Amino acid sequence: SSKSEVKYYEIKPLQLIWDKVPGFYNAKNTIHVDDLSRNFIMNQRNGLKISAYKNAHQTYRTDRELLLLGYYLVSVKDC
Repeated sequence: SSKSEVKYYEIKPLQLIWDKVPGFYNAKNTIHVDDLSRNFIMNQRNGLKISAYKNAHQTYRTDRELLLLGYYLVSVKDC
């Protein structure tokens, strides 16, 4: 007999933030950046998946993910 293992994940419902500051943050001006797609389950249209930052001691000189993310965010800020 095998037991099913239940896994629980932390999710980030953006609606909580939008409700705290109505008129300022909303679904049209919020991007949820994460390396895990499952974290977008409640905000699928606002998710932007990026690569995980791993092995920092080896990759910190060549990792360009945050730099590219910055370029992207600047390019969409007025959309």
